[in-house]
Amino acid sequence: MEYTASIVAFALIYAICVMAENLNLGYSGQFTIAQGAIFGIGAYTYALGTNHGLATPVVMLLAVLIAAGVGAFLAFIGRGLRGDYFLIVTFAFQVIAVQMAHNFEFLGGGTGLFGVKPLSLFGFEPRGYVDFVKLFVPIVIVVWLFYTLLTATRLGLIWKAIREDDGATLSLGRSTTVYKMLAFAFAAAGTGFAGALYAGFITFVDPTQFTFAFSILIVSMLIVGGIGNPLGPLFGAAVITGLPEALRFLPHLPDDTRARLLQMIYGLALLLVVAFRPQGLVPERPGRWSMASWRWRLRARRRAALATAEEH
Repeated sequence: MEYTASIVAFALIYAICVMAENLNLGYSGQFTIAQGAIFGIGAYTYALGTNHGLATPVVMLLAVLIAAGVGAFLAFIGRGLRGDYFLIVTFAFQVIAVQMAHNFEFLGGGTGLFGVKPLSLFGFEPRGYVDFVKLFVPIVIVVWLFYTLLTATRLGLIWKAIREDDGATLSLGRSTTVYKMLAFAFAAAGTGFAGALYAGFITFVDPTQFTFAFSILIVSMLIVGGIGNPLGPLFGAAVITGLPEALRFLPHLPDDTRARLLQMIYGLALLLVVAFRPQGLVPERPGRWSMASWRWRLRARRRAALATAEEH
C-alpha cells in the first residue's frame, strides 16, 4: 500500500508540473526545456527556507514568486525569438542552473542538501506515503481548477491566438511579449510550487534531480496526455509515471538493465503517440473549456426553456 501510494504521490507532483508546462506549449506555443531548472529553484527555495526557520506557507509562497520571476525573466530575454532559437535560450538556462547548483557551497554542491524539513501544511503532518497522497490530492485539484479557469478566460484565448499566429495577434493590438511573459510566469510558478512540494516530500535535494532529463520527462508527459486542454496533463502524468511499474513484473532484471529499459519505454511511448495519435490521449477540443462557450450554451438552454414554456 505504501509503495503504491509513493508512486501516486510522485504522479501528483509531476501532474502539477505538466499542467504548468501546458500553459507554455499547449496554449502560448512556447516550447521550453527549462522545467528541471525551475523545478529545482522551487525545491532549493523550500530546502533553504525551512532550514533557516521560515514557516512552510511562507517558503511555499517564496518558491512560487521566485520561480515566477525567473520565468518572466527568461521570457523577456527570449522576446522576439521563436522556435529553435527560444528553445536554445531555455536549454542554456537549464545547463547554467544545474552547474550553479553543483558549484555553489550554500546549495550543497554536488552532494546536495540533506535533512530538509518534511512537508506539513494546514496543520497536517504526513507520516507516510498514504498521508502525502491525502495532502497532495486536494492541492492538485486546486491547482487544476486554477489553471482551468485561467485558460478559460480571455487570457487563454489570447494565448491560443499567439500560438496559432503571433504576427496576426500583434496586428490586432495585443503585445505578444507581455502575454508570453505572463504565460511563462504562471507556468514557472506552478513548476516552482511543485518543486517545493517535492523537496518536502523526499526531504533532500541535489542537482542530479533537476537535469535536462527531468525537463524531457515533463514534456513527454504533456505530449502523451494531450496539449492545449486541462485533462491531458493529468492523463500524461499518470501514464508515464505508471509505465515503469510494468518492469517490476519482469524477474531477474539487473538495475542497470531496468534503467535502460525504462528509457526505451519512454521513447517507445512517445514514438507510438506521435505516429498513431499525435493529438495525445486527450485531444484538444476548441471552445470546450472556454467560459465564453459555457455562457453561450447556458443562454441557449435558457432560450430553449423559454420557448418551451411559451408553447405550453
